Amino acid sequence: MKARIISMLTIKGLFLNWKQIILMYVIFPLSICFVTGHYSKMLYTADENKIDITIMDKDNAAQDFRKFFNREDNKKLFNVTKKGDYIITLKRGNSKSPIEVQVQEKRHVSEHNEKLIKSVIESYGEELENKENFNYEIIRDKVIKNKNEMSIYEEEAASIVTYIIIIIIMNCSKAYDLEKQNGMFKRMISMPLTKIDLFNYYVLIYFIYGIGTGIIYVLAFMIAKLAFLNVNFINLIVILLAQSLMIASASGFFSVFFKKNLSTVILTTLLLIETLLGGGFIPKVKSDAVLTSLVKFEPLKFVSDAYKDIIMYNSLSYIERNLIIMFFVSLVLYIISLAKIKISWEE
Repeated sequence: MKARIISMLTIKGLFLNWKQIILMYVIFPLSICFVTGHYSKMLYTADENKIDITIMDKDNAAQDFRKFFNREDNKKLFNVTKKGDYIITLKRGNSKSPIEVQVQEKRHVSEHNEKLIKSVIESYGEELENKENFNYEIIRDKVIKNKNEMSIYEEEAASIVTYIIIIIIMNCSKAYDLEKQNGMFKRMISMPLTKIDLFNYYVLIYFIYGIGTGIIYVLAFMIAKLAFLNVNFINLIVILLAQSLMIASASGFFSVFFKKNLSTVILTTLLLIETLLGGGFIPKVKSDAVLTSLVKFEPLKFVSDAYKDIIMYNSLSYIERNLIIMFFVSLVLYIISLAKIKISWEE
């Protein structure tokens, strides 16, 4: 009964503060998405639009094949590398088809790329003196058959969410500190409740606040037709539930362990790191080797990766690992907080 009352009061609080909610979780992220998305398009260089291919010719079936792709006209379209999205394998065939060309698609980018590769291979065959025919085949890994292309705005939506998560945790921590200042916390702790019960009620409030603001964030992008349009809403709810559990346990953790000033310093530092490495404010340009190497240190990368994977694949099977990480982080922070409460909390 108490849990239901607390839930209703939290939801009521969201409605009462609708102006701040709309500003922070709708207008702010959409504005960032529009601006950063626009400039991201301008920042993409010709190299980043090239098709990454890997050429394998173990039988020396066509020694000048690699040179053909390195011609000036083809170099504008293709980037020959050891880690390409398409692996072109040449091998000796039979008398009818002396050279067989097999293209294995490691990462599906677009149907246009497949047609372009096929067109260039056929052009190569036409230039051969003996007009050799090619047995052309594309092999697509099972896991990428249903992959969708992700727009810049969808990538922005998946990136900005990590920044918003830290903002939500900061707001929860500030609300807790405000209750301590106005005496609300002392009145609550004097009630016939154990400290663990009181902590759980706070965690419940944070969870409901997290799920509410998360749904508002997702709906804002859907209504603006920028992201999440082709994603099953149930899949999004699953991510939001895992995300909100993490928000609730992290907010509880900061409330139990850190004073107001230290909590603000830590969360502001995390916010700065997400701003620099998250990709929501500073586009991740592939040609920037330094930025690319630093991205792996992004604290909440597993959250943004979950959103990106659900946008591209629209299947929970592709985000299982990231969901497990969210649940694990939530559980660890919650258990540590309970252990601290049993020792001492606000005494």
